Amino acid sequence: MISQRRKNNFKYLNLNVAPIWAAAFIFMASTNFCYASNSNAIEIPPQIEQTTQDYDLKGFRGTFFDMSEQEVIQSIEDDFGYTTDLLKEEIHPLSKTKIISLVYANLIPNTGPAQISYVFGYESKKLIQINISWNESKFLTEKEILKISALLQNHLMGLGFAQDKIETAIPLNPSDLILFRGEDVDKNLAILVIHGLDSKKKTAPNTPMELTLSFQKDSLNPDIYKEE
Repeated sequence: MISQRRKNNFKYLNLNVAPIWAAAFIFMASTNFCYASNSNAIEIPPQIEQTTQDYDLKGFRGTFFDMSEQEVIQSIEDDFGYTTDLLKEEIHPLSKTKIISLVYANLIPNTGPAQISYVFGYESKKLIQINISWNESKFLTEKEILKISALLQNHLMGLGFAQDKIETAIPLNPSDLILFRGEDVDKNLAILVIHGLDSKKKTAPNTPMELTLSFQKDSLNPDIYKEE
């Protein structure tokens, strides 16, 4: 039985989060990415601070919410060794947010390429969201994606979000499932979603499985374009 609160979460995700998620996936079909490999990369925790009541979600690695585009680019170079010529840029047609994306191999050891996308607010031009995604491909099997999802779910459960702000195993539809949703005191959100669970069925034979980890600033009030 799904609680009313979870039903509201579905509505929120469909109306507010999905447009920004879509922005993160603009470049997934591109074959022009260059990507680096770092076999020593062991973990991908967001930067967090512990307070007396809860954890404060700040961003990802050396990149923090409210950074400018230039600060994020510098952070990407520090974190991954990427220079501007290795990054892809796009303006999402619906949310009007700018996205800087890269593909990085073995963000978690032996997991193949992951796409990392940094989303900047429509009005503020500051960092509002980081998305990390893994797609089923010749580099990464469905079974391996499921292993990554279990690893990340366990990791997120241990970060220190208040228990009443954590939800797990929320079905969005027959093929998409929220594995983890955690919110801090500032409404910053960490969310892990798996797509394409029924990809082997005849209804969706060519849909690859995809796993997305997203860190979002002030998820209830996303800085995206809104029609008046």
